[in-house]
Amino acid sequence: MGADSSDIGDENLQKLKNETDIKESDIKKCHQKFNALDKEKKGFVSITDLVNIPEFSKNPLRYHIAQNMSNNSNNDAVNFDSFIKVIDIFKNNKTEKQYKFMYELFDIDKDGKISSEDMIVTFKLLLGNSINEEQILEIVDKTISEYSSDQKYIYYKDFVKIMNEA
Repeated sequence: MGADSSDIGDENLQKLKNETDIKESDIKKCHQKFNALDKEKKGFVSITDLVNIPEFSKNPLRYHIAQNMSNNSNNDAVNFDSFIKVIDIFKNNKTEKQYKFMYELFDIDKDGKISSEDMIVTFKLLLGNSINEEQILEIVDKTISEYSSDQKYIYYKDFVKIMNEA
């Protein structure tokens, strides 16, 4: 999409229909909501804009999810294509796309595996003050001992097993 994001364009609409399981009418509705966030019509919104929308604001992982939507981890910009593809991921339960996205959320340091440190950070974000540090460490230790193929890290195949049992 160019600098003016007010029109999705037939070509981009067709591309998104082919790349997602979202109906054309829903893509257009999402585009209208996205345009409302993109007040300056730059073709992208900031992570701050995203985390402040009501549907997103109560999610404890909102900043992390929004950062993963960004095309570049050093960039605060999220374009409509990235936005709609994340909506598509969470549209259905227990899909490969969803597992991959969630795995990337848990892999805080982006090294391709989930360490105990990655899990601690994520669980703290998810659970807040509802449980103490010792309880979080117990959950992490149990998860690694029960699901890790090497007793050090949770790899993608381990993560899928956890998700399928959840």
